[in-house]
Amino acid sequence: MSVTLTPLTVAAGGFLPQTVQSSDAGAVAKVEGSFLLIQADTAEQAWETLKKDVFWTSGEVLDHERATLTPVFVGVPQVE
Repeated sequence: MSVTLTPLTVAAGGFLPQTVQSSDAGAVAKVEGSFLLIQADTAEQAWETLKKDVFWTSGEVLDHERATLTPVFVGVPQVE
């Protein structure tokens, strides 16, 4: 089966220390890193999508020098 994907930001969030819960007051201030899950056919499409993201273009949130791209497979339960 061949599927063509439209570049799309599917999810985004931050990495917290293990001692912090997302519901804790001030949790956002303790974020140690962030991620975007981008659906795309190619690495180039994923980078293009990332570079259009407001957190990238603002230059205030995402560290352009440390950004990496890691392909992943996301399993989604089939609803019948």
